[in-house]
Order: sequence, then C-alpha cells, then structure tokens
Amino acid sequence: MAFIPKKQKLTACNTTHFLKCSHINGKSSVDYLMRCHVLKTMPDGRKKVLVFGDRFWKLDQPPKTEIKSRERYVESYRVIAKSEVSL
Repeated sequence: MAFIPKKQKLTACNTTHFLKCSHINGKSSVDYLMRCHVLKTMPDGRKKVLVFGDRFWKLDQPPKTEIKSRERYVESYRVIAKSEVSL
C-alpha cells in the first residue's frame, strides 16, 4: 500500500487505489471503478477509504478541480492498487 505524505493534499489526481463497485438494477448490473485513497486498515480487515467522483465519471478523463469525495468503510477485497489495473 502506497502512503502519501501528510503534507500532500489527497485529491483525485494523486489517488493510489481503485474501489470496485457495481450498480444493480433488476436483472442487469454495471461494474465500475472509482478512484480512492486508503486511509486506514481497520482491526476487522475492512479499509477506510476516501472515494472520489461518482458512477458516471470516466476514469480516462482528467479529474475535475471540484470533485465530491466521501469516506467509506469497505471490505478489503474491493480495493485494488492502481498498478494492478490497465485502462
């Protein structure tokens, strides 16, 4: 896991990981990735992540200056390093 120095601001431009997500509507589903930073690993194995963007934000687009971000607690298998993904 790559850690960012505390003085460096956590933004969508310098994310180190992706969060695997899926949107299910009836019988159809859409799988997608969201940019994130791993903030902490919890004692039970979950990860606390800072997630940027939304479902309709394409990863190959440059990040916007004002992007919504939220902290989430997720299972560790849903977080993958950027180096493991080829876009």
